[in-house]
Amino acid sequence: MKSSTGAGRVEGASRARVLRIEDDGDVVVEAANGVEWTCELLETSPLAPLVLQAGERVLVLPPDATGERGIVLGRLGGARAGDGRVELAAKSELVLRCGKGKIVLRADGRVAITGLDIVSAAERRQRIKGGSVEIN
Repeated sequence: MKSSTGAGRVEGASRARVLRIEDDGDVVVEAANGVEWTCELLETSPLAPLVLQAGERVLVLPPDATGERGIVLGRLGGARAGDGRVELAAKSELVLRCGKGKIVLRADGRVAITGLDIVSAAERRQRIKGGSVEIN
């Protein structure tokens, strides 16, 4: 693979393929001409960050001549009809909050649910704290 130097510079947006995601969040992509670029990911919403995987096609602004990283603008693909399901992913903790209810999912498998009334089920141990607890 070629690396991104002055050679291989592409003006304007370019199609590329994701090679890998670095530990610091940088996205390494390969342009159609075989040049690899290290890119930042354009975050359009902190509530629904784009999650990329190796092999996906993306639209990229290549690095500029000053050595700045490129920018992944988004994923390329066809329009998809919604199936009524939304999947969210996080590395360490995911928090869902609505009014007085909150669900916290942690990477170590712990789940905390807070609310006025709670209905839950667990495959393993279940700890319940509340003003009153009704079981079955």
